[in-house]
Amino acid sequence: MAAQQGAQRVLLAGGRRLLRFIVEVRSVFEVVQFLLVLACAAVAHSPCGKPRRFLPLSFVALVLFGWLAPGLTETLYTPDYLAESGIKYIADWVVDDEPCEIKTAHGKVLTMPYSLELNDIAMMMVQHHAAAEFESRCMDQFERLYEESKTRAKIMAIAVHPYISGVPHRIKYFERVFQKLRKQKGVVFWTGEQIHDWYRRVMKAPVKASTKRRRNQ
Repeated sequence: MAAQQGAQRVLLAGGRRLLRFIVEVRSVFEVVQFLLVLACAAVAHSPCGKPRRFLPLSFVALVLFGWLAPGLTETLYTPDYLAESGIKYIADWVVDDEPCEIKTAHGKVLTMPYSLELNDIAMMMVQHHAAAEFESRCMDQFERLYEESKTRAKIMAIAVHPYISGVPHRIKYFERVFQKLRKQKGVVFWTGEQIHDWYRRVMKAPVKASTKRRRNQ
């Protein structure tokens, strides 16, 4: 019940018209429930990390665009299996605040920025911070990335779980963060698929001559 009520609070805090959440999908029932009723984006996230042979591959290719493994766990072969199944981006590689590419046996997949620092499991359940730490840390992160984004686009990932951030004594800090972010000029709230498509467009665009000169100096 705590997770159910927490999910409602988190979704209402974001605002369905202003913020599009990426929902971790653990079953076909949840796909239908969240995608059709709440119109959220879906990311595959198996609770038991089943081997690839148990994945409904046609379903994955048609509905799910991205992948977030339980506990960010992978083997050396996972990206190959995911690319073969039609997955376009993976959020398991916490390497940067910008997307980058991984070469696989079935083409390139994108690594989507993900955060362990702005993650309520690490922050609240592991590090045992007070609830207000969520707002403070998120805004400190944002201020730096926003300044850097004047010359280069940046992505800020926030990982929340309804049974943690959605409880009554924490939800107001989640609400405050997104109230502040929505007021900032040039800030957009995108799904992983939107970020993937934007990145592919940018990488295909020709480099301007002035940019080439700066790189060669």
